[in-house]
Amino acid sequence: MVFAATAGAAWTNGSWVEIISAGAAPAVDWAIDGVHIEGILDIAEIEYDIGFGAASAETVVSTIRMGGNTNSVSGSVLFPILLQAPASTRVSIRTRNRSETSGVSLTTQQWAKLLYYLNRPTGVSSSAAVLKAAPAAALMTITTSATAWANSAWSQVEASTSEDWQLAAVNVTEAGITFDNSGEEIEIDVGVGAASSEVVITTVRVHTRQSTDVSQGVVMDPILINAIPSGSRVAVRARHRRATTVTFNVALQYYGGSL
Repeated sequence: MVFAATAGAAWTNGSWVEIISAGAAPAVDWAIDGVHIEGILDIAEIEYDIGFGAASAETVVSTIRMGGNTNSVSGSVLFPILLQAPASTRVSIRTRNRSETSGVSLTTQQWAKLLYYLNRPTGVSSSAAVLKAAPAAALMTITTSATAWANSAWSQVEASTSEDWQLAAVNVTEAGITFDNSGEEIEIDVGVGAASSEVVITTVRVHTRQSTDVSQGVVMDPILINAIPSGSRVAVRARHRRATTVTFNVALQYYGGSL
């Protein structure tokens, strides 16, 4: 299944494209486990919405954020919690992305190869909650310290959350830079609290082992982190192993409200 991003307009939604028709969907309650994407070209950041419902009346039920580079990138994104789908649910997907930092025009096609799903799942966690991304669409960058393993300044993701967040993942993309030949190791802290009083609630670690314009993709927490109540300020900071600054893009994936 091929679907097209909107060309020439950063963060503009493309058209919805049907992946599973109502007639082809399971006739019993089912649950989506993840999606496989291929052919992300010349994009540093991209978001996919999964929608349920009839054509022109789709409801967004999950948002997936990924990264790509000048080479084709593919991968499977598995949801932390199975996404509940009623019997005979039509499923569609749409995308939006930003232009490269060098100003290269947006690529126009990506491939949504398939959905992973289970029929009538029992004994496993599932939810109708929506997986979201913050910041939504807008670019957010972190620049590391020039001292190896020294913390950067905190960068605010959200001034005050409008609902409880169940943190699911950290998304890291390269922002058009080239990492060192010997590889890169980066740690990212997610903190909650007022400026200068942030409390770290989780730390993720990413690494590369080649010199290229690399997109790290999605770093999942092993469990959902529920330490972000409504009204919280959320921020991130980073550190890395080399004595030089590196700038990259970060977003958080979370379930909003109660699961």
